[in-house]
Amino acid sequence: MKNRVKIVGVITLRSPLSHGADEKMGTDTKFRRMTYMVSGEPMDVPIISGNSIRGQMRRVAAMDFLERLGLAKEKLLTDSLYYMMFSGGALEKGAGKPYIDIGSKRQLREMMPFMSLFGGAIENQIMAGKLEVDHAIPICSELIEYTNIEEKKSFWDMLEEIYYTRRDDLEEKSGEVKTQQMKYTTECLSAGTRLLHGFTLNYVNEVEEACFYNALRLWIEKDSIGGLSAIGHGRFRGGYLIDQKIEIEKADISAYGKYMEENKKKLTDYVHRLEQPKTLKPSKTQNENSSD
Repeated sequence: MKNRVKIVGVITLRSPLSHGADEKMGTDTKFRRMTYMVSGEPMDVPIISGNSIRGQMRRVAAMDFLERLGLAKEKLLTDSLYYMMFSGGALEKGAGKPYIDIGSKRQLREMMPFMSLFGGAIENQIMAGKLEVDHAIPICSELIEYTNIEEKKSFWDMLEEIYYTRRDDLEEKSGEVKTQQMKYTTECLSAGTRLLHGFTLNYVNEVEEACFYNALRLWIEKDSIGGLSAIGHGRFRGGYLIDQKIEIEKADISAYGKYMEENKKKLTDYVHRLEQPKTLKPSKTQNENSSD
């Protein structure tokens, strides 16, 4: 088991990136920002939130897990299982036992390596993930002290506003109401922008580590980050190094594939058992001998 693995890389945008803030300004969507101290003064800088990247990677990893078992997410019998796997779940008021069932958490980590990485809420318990996801920050002149990468261009030169219109498809006819059209804008980071980004794995075993590398590869292959991907936004290239040495493309993911193949029936049975109400329980032997 490795105590700490650091994966750092650069995201290079191949198309404008839309990543909206929590507050909307009518039909104008501003890019998400976070305050950084720059030369002793606070400055709101455009960033891609670690939570957004984490959520996208979780969904990729969950889908891959089900596909390896020959299952389809649309056929999961309970909403709670679906949300646990794809969104992290939510605590259920009054659910489960008044104490933390360590055996259940240990079994879930073993049976679903991606859940061990991303964590989630299970009935009345929160299982912390072993994965930390950094915010992605632009490589720009303002943030040299944070990125340690020289860059003359300001992040202001990397931002642009893109205008779109929406209209209905009703044919205008004489005497009838004219078709409606709405104009809206979205603030984007321009194609070509580079962002520094990283992940940290804490106390992962061989299978969990390989599971993460597999998920990172799949996310990069998916080639989509942020919003408005359906109309071409957020295409990117991701180049990451493991502990500043190994390229992610060369990382060994065989341990995860072997684990999934050798335990396919057991894992499939476990997923089906999770679909039954309040059955997130280990066997008696596991419960008696477990430790988190």
